Amino acid sequence: MKNIKIDDLKNEKIEDNKHKILEIKLILDNPNIRMEQIYFWLVDFIRDSLKMDINKLSDDFTSSVGSSFFGEMGQRLTNVLNNARSLAELINALTRTIISILNEYKQLYSVYILYENLLSKDPEEALASYLALKDRWLSNVDSSRGAGALRNLQASRFPSIVDLFLFTDLKSELEKFKNKKLIGQELYNKLFNDQTNTTPRDLNELFNNGIINRRIYNLLNSRLIEFYSWLENNKKILYDRIVLLKSYLKHELSSLLYYVEFAKPYFKFARKLLQNPDQPIDVVNAFETAIINISLIANQKEVKVKEYDEKEGKEIEKTYIPLYEIDMKTRAIPTVVGRTDTYARMYSFLGRIDIVLRAYLVEKEEYDSIIINQESEDLAYITGLTDDYIKSMSGLILEVFLYDIIKSDEKLLKIVAEKSDAKPEEIRNDPYKISWTRELIEELEKDERIKRALSSITWIKKYLESEKKEKKEDKKEEKKEEKKESSISLIFPTLGNIIMWLLKVISTFGRDLSNIEKNIKRKSIEEEKKLIIEETKEKTIDTAWKIYMTFKKTFNMLNY
Repeated sequence: MKNIKIDDLKNEKIEDNKHKILEIKLILDNPNIRMEQIYFWLVDFIRDSLKMDINKLSDDFTSSVGSSFFGEMGQRLTNVLNNARSLAELINALTRTIISILNEYKQLYSVYILYENLLSKDPEEALASYLALKDRWLSNVDSSRGAGALRNLQASRFPSIVDLFLFTDLKSELEKFKNKKLIGQELYNKLFNDQTNTTPRDLNELFNNGIINRRIYNLLNSRLIEFYSWLENNKKILYDRIVLLKSYLKHELSSLLYYVEFAKPYFKFARKLLQNPDQPIDVVNAFETAIINISLIANQKEVKVKEYDEKEGKEIEKTYIPLYEIDMKTRAIPTVVGRTDTYARMYSFLGRIDIVLRAYLVEKEEYDSIIINQESEDLAYITGLTDDYIKSMSGLILEVFLYDIIKSDEKLLKIVAEKSDAKPEEIRNDPYKISWTRELIEELEKDERIKRALSSITWIKKYLESEKKEKKEDKKEEKKEEKKESSISLIFPTLGNIIMWLLKVISTFGRDLSNIEKNIKRKSIEEEKKLIIEETKEKTIDTAWKIYMTFKKTFNMLNY
């Protein structure tokens, strides 16, 4: 997209023959005509009579510091800022809560993964997770015993007690766990049927072989029974807590979204009420004076024009838009015309109005760039206070609700891997490999489980990036079709072109026929484009003069 701003067009000269085709200025200094009348007349005439789209590009004002209007607008700005600040504080509090929920979820989920790995087909992974859960029980549960904790006993009377706890198990209890599907066959075999380990791991076998005494046996037996009870019950508690956290997260996200949307207008209004600090010579601090600047932009229907692309060697279609810019600058005396119930003043504006009407002819890409650049400052300011919160957390949020479903389904895993340019195994082992995009979510939503999981947070899609890939194959097909058509036209020329074809053959004998054909085609397209552009420019200028002359007649200005 061509990057262009409205100021670039303003600074052009008509003789440059770029975009600007007309510039007219008129001044109205009538103490009986209010600025509001002129503004709304222009908007209504362009929108209703000329049937054009019209938008406001900018709207700012400044006033003399000693004026009543300055004080009144300062009070209104303070009220809006107070509301905006309260909403910003609430959004910050909600964001901190959401970050806290996400952190807690991550911690709980990392433990829950250990439980899932107990059923892993990889015996080493299953054993590592099992030992990690034992260590967690020692640190978080057994440690509450104080001096009786195994780690404290290790430091005093039983130096090998912790190693024995980690190494040994009750075979009968773990067999029950295996039947309940709490541990997998691979882990059970690794613990008790591993041919590489000659030392028995069953606590009863160790006691019967005289490797440990009765005192150590009783101590370890009681602690292992407690660990198994914790292992079985804690998995359910952990799962219930994760489900509860997800529900709480949905609630807080919905609240955040609501307040973000509610706060946006206040942030925008507060910015609009800021006065321009650069006061021109017309503003004197002791005078009751205000300067108001308004810029409007209107456009007519698009005009399609064919052009010849030298690089592609074919004709392409471009879109041009007749564009009108109306700059209004008012040096006015704010006049009180009424008061509200709260004794706030209502103002009207009388004074001199300078209006500059400019007409341009721009490409559609340039028009889009003008609109985007004009809104970018406000947009960046507002989204920085609002949307950026959600955008930065969107990946983590989607991971919370969708990752479990994705990694357990081969079909979904394959879709995510393709969209994220990664391997399925990489996605299964690392959720950060996923590239969350709108297109990916739309593809995943075809699955009912994903749809249910996203039921209350479908709005998150608008905060995701969009992937845009050019389809090169389509371009190749277009080129093939073009070549096919040109070859057919040479073999079966129409009757009207036979004479021209013969003349070209005679005049170009011994030359490169294809280059000459391209030149003829290019010249024909350029001449047609020139005619359409000139006609469009004339119509655009006529419309601009129509606005100008009708305005002068309406407000009783002299016409020559």
